[in-house]
Amino acid sequence: MLGRLFMPGEDQRGADSVAVLSYNLWKNRFNSDPDVIGKPIALDGRLHTVVGVMPQGFNYPENIEVWRPLGWDPAQHNRGARFMESVARLAPGVTIEQAQADMSALSRRFEQEYPRTSVDWGVTLIPLRNEIVGNFRIALRYE
Repeated sequence: MLGRLFMPGEDQRGADSVAVLSYNLWKNRFNSDPDVIGKPIALDGRLHTVVGVMPQGFNYPENIEVWRPLGWDPAQHNRGARFMESVARLAPGVTIEQAQADMSALSRRFEQEYPRTSVDWGVTLIPLRNEIVGNFRIALRYE
């Protein structure tokens, strides 16, 4: 709603610490101040610069008030670690079927390159709407 989301490189070690606020946090804690963009806030004892505010109603993952880059360093993690999920946006003109085919091919390549940790693991793409609404779609009449 205000500002921006994260930029490439902001998740790298040594990058400036940035944060995006939820609409509710912005409204209740920062009194809907549009000048909060660019201001520092303390998170876990470290200062982060507010770079954006999400629109009202955006609630994914559920009940999150502040987002900040993960700062994932694959070199420090085991290939067998399977504790994360990803959310991504399809490129314009790409269908979920095309993206699934690409991700399945990538998964097969990983099986060949890393058989000890990647055999029998795959990728399943699920539209975010289906993930959130699930079996309640008909009851909610969600289209």
